[in-house]
Amino acid sequence: MKREILRERIGLLKKRSFLASSVLGLIVMAACGNGTVTTYPKPRSESADKEIRADDTKSAPPEAAGPDARNAEGQAGTGDENAIDRGVHIDWDRIDSPLWNAEMQPKLNAVLEALAQKDAEKLNLAVRSDTAGAFDDLLAYEFDFRAVTDVVEERGRLLVGVSHIVRMTDDIPREGVYYYYFDQSESGEWEIVAID
Repeated sequence: MKREILRERIGLLKKRSFLASSVLGLIVMAACGNGTVTTYPKPRSESADKEIRADDTKSAPPEAAGPDARNAEGQAGTGDENAIDRGVHIDWDRIDSPLWNAEMQPKLNAVLEALAQKDAEKLNLAVRSDTAGAFDDLLAYEFDFRAVTDVVEERGRLLVGVSHIVRMTDDIPREGVYYYYFDQSESGEWEIVAID
């Protein structure tokens, strides 16, 4: 009799524990979001919207592999297939958004150049002073910045999407988009306050 009661109580405790864990998980998930899902358009670039792998450039003729498969003399294929053209290669005149403010360009360009050059000092001078050092981990990667994909407004801030090819620690170049959050200072100057 005591064993049956004990088994019942253990069973109830397990059910309560599972239920409590599930409720706690839902609360944590709800707290992490703001209740809205924001989606951004995929970046459009000259290359395919997928990972660029060494296998892809080896199997295709050099012309199909794109401009990144050419060496400094313009000859195809003899260099490192995982090499990327580090730097800022944005055509600023092609930005087509009513939210874009030309005053943001020098700030954004300074941050992108600092990331491409892996220069922590320039990076921290280009972002708002209270965020200096927050983005230094990005300096470990190599970037080829391609285009401004979009500009959106969110809670009074302007988010500028910039497409890039990045080579991280796994040495495989990948396409992606980071958003650079601009906020206006009290004096009305645009400042980068976050990178996501």
